[in-house]
Amino acid sequence: MSTDRSVLPASNEDYGTQEYWEERYKKENGEVSFDWFLTPERCLPIMHVSMYDQGWKNIVNIDYSSALIAQMKDKHSASRPEMEWHEMDIRKLTFEDDSFDVALDKGTMDALMTGKGDVWDPSEEVVNNVTREVSESLRIQPRAVKLDLPSRLECFGLYLLLNLSTSPLGNLIFG
Repeated sequence: MSTDRSVLPASNEDYGTQEYWEERYKKENGEVSFDWFLTPERCLPIMHVSMYDQGWKNIVNIDYSSALIAQMKDKHSASRPEMEWHEMDIRKLTFEDDSFDVALDKGTMDALMTGKGDVWDPSEEVVNNVTREVSESLRIQPRAVKLDLPSRLECFGLYLLLNLSTSPLGNLIFG
């Protein structure tokens, strides 16, 4: 974990832009990360790489930063060939309907909620971004689980959307 503050944005609103994340991941270059608020080790003992290593092979990871996707492909493709990495905006997913059983959101909702103004009285743009993210998640996994793991965990908690799938979990998406 890095504490290099040079990766921090000029304003809170920058967290909601693709350009910020693209530049940040280029600076970090896969070596270190300032993503301290919710590491897999801190939140869940098993997430994407750990889950893969424990036998969960149908894992799809998305981010709209091409720099991050390239870094993750380079780092994991040889040792975890079935794991997929896609550059994609969570608000405009290209997956087929009903193609995932579980979606884990590690910070995406936080980034979408960084518009100007009061977080407790978000702007119409923020509401629309969050609504599109949730709508897309429901489209690709309508009978499944969506876990949102925001930095404000104590305020919003984990939430489940719709009902739990009764079938074995097969396909996971990380955003």
